[in-house]
Amino acid sequence: LGALAIGAAFVVVYTVRKRKHQDDDDLQTSALMRTSLRRIAASAIVLLGVEFIVLPTYALDLATGNVNAQASAAILMSGGGAYLVTRLVLVFAGAGLLGFFLYRFAFRGKERHLVYLASSAFVLVLASETIGRMLFYSSFDRIGL
Repeated sequence: LGALAIGAAFVVVYTVRKRKHQDDDDLQTSALMRTSLRRIAASAIVLLGVEFIVLPTYALDLATGNVNAQASAAILMSGGGAYLVTRLVLVFAGAGLLGFFLYRFAFRGKERHLVYLASSAFVLVLASETIGRMLFYSSFDRIGL
């Protein structure tokens, strides 16, 4: 999420600066932004792969843990199953698909599309992380008070 936030901020600031200084077409700044976006998109795709390794490991750890961990896993998988699938689809669409297109368009230099791709990827991953936080806190099995 942080990498995509930086990418979206880069594109928005670049676009605002370009509109403000229309006659000043700085090729160095454009090249730097495109290079940064390619690296950000590549890191988002790599981190997506890490996410798809960590999440099953976390669920398996809960399912094979103590009674409270198993209860949390049951809440997470049964009650939050649809939310979990929605979260995974959003993170895949944001970081995977849009990250791939962001990388490709940044390489080709199509700057007009970069604003939409970077912002959309950020919003989708933000929604996914919000659902993830909701699932994390709602899957607690209360012990004691």
